[in-house]
Amino acid sequence: MLALSKYGRRAASSRHRLLDYIPLLEKKGILVTPTQLLSDDYVDGLYAGRKTNYADIMQSFLLRMAQLWSANRFDLLWIEGELFPRLPALAERTLSLFGCPYVVDLDDAIFHTYDRHPRAFVRRFLGNKIDVVLAHATAVTAGNEYLAERARRVGANHVAVVPTTVDLEAYTPADSHAGHPLTFGWIGSPATDHYLKTIADQLEQLLSTLPARLHLIGISPGNTALAGADYRPWSEATEGAELAKCDVGLAPLFDGPWERGKCALKAIQYMATGIPVLAANVGALPSVVEHGEQGFLYGNSDEFTAFARQLAADRDLRLRMGSAGRKRVADCYAIQGWADTLADILSGAARARPALRKR
Repeated sequence: MLALSKYGRRAASSRHRLLDYIPLLEKKGILVTPTQLLSDDYVDGLYAGRKTNYADIMQSFLLRMAQLWSANRFDLLWIEGELFPRLPALAERTLSLFGCPYVVDLDDAIFHTYDRHPRAFVRRFLGNKIDVVLAHATAVTAGNEYLAERARRVGANHVAVVPTTVDLEAYTPADSHAGHPLTFGWIGSPATDHYLKTIADQLEQLLSTLPARLHLIGISPGNTALAGADYRPWSEATEGAELAKCDVGLAPLFDGPWERGKCALKAIQYMATGIPVLAANVGALPSVVEHGEQGFLYGNSDEFTAFARQLAADRDLRLRMGSAGRKRVADCYAIQGWADTLADILSGAARARPALRKR
């Protein structure tokens, strides 16, 4: 199988949805050749706000075209979202025409990149691009029901919900003891810090009135400046240890079409760390976090503040919710528990190759 991710391990979507599964799939007899479209340097530059190097992007696109030239050597192609962002679905149509089966993994509402684009000519010429990609796929794995429903609506052949997962062993349970100030934590990137800004005023008020601190992983003050916050760079090697410094995990979102397609990775990571989640009642978050069990779901700023104060005041509640969260991840969102399901989907798609060729 040829795995065609958009990014490498630097990006959470590529890492959790495709790349982390490769060793587990190979244990089940599925040999995977991983390739990525855009380099880690591109991702770092994107997060740092550097000017886009279009020559590098063109080179990446040409390299992917060369990889696709040999697609017929593989039993199956495993595609993260789309092959060529911002271009029509010509490559996916061609694969289907020549009987090369492919599976699309969808963990964001990337169809809204086109059908809700502010420019009319993009909506006109690319508005149905992802629908075409999904309709020609042999199978689609969607991170949540919102994404799966879109795939079903456009006639995708086989649609399965496969939630975003984590390796539970990579997360050390946090020690919510009384020996340090309560720590609210958030993990993300400059691409998602605008959600953190939706609760910035409430956080600054909480930090000024509680013996508490704020631990932000993956951004710098240049992205979102919050008084009293501790900023830590993200790395895969230190991610688990940094999360273990937190007592409450924050998962803010605003309610919009794009947000309804997000797959609640932050909440799953907090729960894997054994800390309660304080999350917006939006998108996939209510299906991951059971209100009052693994954390709280808030609908407005007053509820956010009230729940934050309740968690800050009750260590036993934090411990109970944290323990329930880690168990829920073990039961529902551990990568080892989904590897068999994904392997069956991919194997079934590969077996469809002869029928597709005849057609």
